[in-house]
Amino acid sequence: MGDLIRRIRDEIERHRAPLALLVALFIIIFATLTPFRFHFFPLSLNNYLVEFSYGKRDPFDFIRNILLFMPLGFTLGAILDRRGWSKNRVFIAAFFSGLLLTLTVESLQQFLPVRQASIYDLISNTLGSVVGLGSYWFWQDRHTQIERVRLASNEPPKVLAALAIYMLLLLLMATSLAASVRITSWDKRYHLMLGNEWTADRPWIGSLRDLEIINEALDIETARQIMNSPDITLTNRESLQAYYPLTGDEPYQDLTGKLPDLIRQEEGESGSEVEAAYFNGRSWLATEIPVSDLIRKLEQTSQFSIRLTANTADIEQSGPARILSLSEDPFFRNLTIGQEQDGLVMRVRTPLMGDNGLKPEFFFPDFFTSSGPTDFVLIYNGMAVELIDSQSQTVQSIEVVPGVVFYTWLRELVNTNEELTSRVTFGGINNWFYRLLFYTVVFVPVGILLALTSQRAWSKYTKILIGFSCLLLVPLLFELFLVAGGGFQLRPLNVLTGMVVIAVTGWLIVRLSIDCLAP
Repeated sequence: MGDLIRRIRDEIERHRAPLALLVALFIIIFATLTPFRFHFFPLSLNNYLVEFSYGKRDPFDFIRNILLFMPLGFTLGAILDRRGWSKNRVFIAAFFSGLLLTLTVESLQQFLPVRQASIYDLISNTLGSVVGLGSYWFWQDRHTQIERVRLASNEPPKVLAALAIYMLLLLLMATSLAASVRITSWDKRYHLMLGNEWTADRPWIGSLRDLEIINEALDIETARQIMNSPDITLTNRESLQAYYPLTGDEPYQDLTGKLPDLIRQEEGESGSEVEAAYFNGRSWLATEIPVSDLIRKLEQTSQFSIRLTANTADIEQSGPARILSLSEDPFFRNLTIGQEQDGLVMRVRTPLMGDNGLKPEFFFPDFFTSSGPTDFVLIYNGMAVELIDSQSQTVQSIEVVPGVVFYTWLRELVNTNEELTSRVTFGGINNWFYRLLFYTVVFVPVGILLALTSQRAWSKYTKILIGFSCLLLVPLLFELFLVAGGGFQLRPLNVLTGMVVIAVTGWLIVRLSIDCLAP
């Protein structure tokens, strides 16, 4: 019985790599060709090449494709290495295996209506196969590589060089994080609308007055003053880009003279009132021409504050029902503020959030809780979305950078659905959870490096230099680059969070080392 078990184990060991290769091939085919509903038709070479050249340059999709094909290169390297192939022959085999398999898959995708062949998939898949082979070679030589790392960690200059390289990577990440939430590439052709979309399919029922649009992020005290006396901005704020009282006769004029009049768009009887602009679901307001100058001003500062008084007629409205929108239709927008049940929703176009502002959108629940009008100021400064209203007088803040952006990146990296959407809701654990997730992933390596260097027989001054660099300099420089890249304000709480993560990680690694070495 023992011999039988041993022979079975040997057979499994001998065929482990081929079995793993079959699993890798199955995963690739399943991930790239589902739902397997092919519609074959005659395809000329010219049409084939034209279709194949199309594709989105999505960095997350590029990374996913590399990860998808890495097992192919890894397992193929293991099989051919066991057969005694040279490294050059193995490399050529892995390269052309990834290339030919991708060509096959991409060609078949042209007969799948829900799929699209892409030259970028061809590049990333082939690269993934090569990276997988490189991972196999590293794994085979892992003991030598680990020993090299151990010896290098005994030399302070190499440790500081490693810390500097990692710091450079963090600074590049900070720049990317800040750029991902800036207001860029807004469409200058969009109209300003109140109460609906341009396509008239997202109506909001209620009344509005005192609309102000400011191309800067107001501080909270100023926001409170404007809620109490909206017309004070006419005399003391150059950043005021529009002020529509929305009272009296139509059309409604912008008292700053910068934007065109708001004109009633009707699908039924007019809904105007003297005290406020009323929306009955069949009519809404829109500027006669696009508000291109306003859009340019908002892009220049990449910030805005919007003051408005809203009185909903129904807390069951959804869609979200459009209160204010700079958009073309329900799927392409620069900015939208709307009602979803009793909550207030904001969608804004940035490189991260996409053309529909859905990755993510920001949601403030329990906003429409009374039948009377609610004055509010909604503030976007890139780093955070803040809301203050006349009912609660409290500030509701959703921190966008770095936590929410990083979490969205991770979701896009592991989710292959191109229509990925998400909602960040004020309250609960969102702010601190996203922040802690980000700083844990980013600064744990720094804590590990701090723990390793603290146990070396170096001089006291060397340990102080490395400890100071790890604990304070790295999180501080990261935050400085983050705020400089976005033009935001330094937030000491984020620096402190990074320091705590590094310190806790270092302490845990030291304790683990002591326990492992204890007799």
